Amino acid sequence: MSLVFNREGLSKLKPPIVLQEFVNHGGVIFKVYVVGNYVKCVKRNSLLRERRRRVMVVEGGVEAVVEGLVEGFSRLGLFRREKERE
Repeated sequence: MSLVFNREGLSKLKPPIVLQEFVNHGGVIFKVYVVGNYVKCVKRNSLLRERRRRVMVVEGGVEAVVEGLVEGFSRLGLFRREKERE
């Protein structure tokens, strides 16, 4: 999974990709799958609550992999600033 913040970051992804807009929510995601007359709704915890997930952050020339609990996407900005200082 990748989080893309601008066009340059999007150009770094290799197809095939599934593009979804990030919508801020209360920690629960409902995914609805529709094929013809078949409809399925799945409820699951968001990335904010899942552990041991890998999240690649792509912004401009910055690519990083974050392991473990992602406490909130607001923390990703802090992670990027820490990486820029290294």
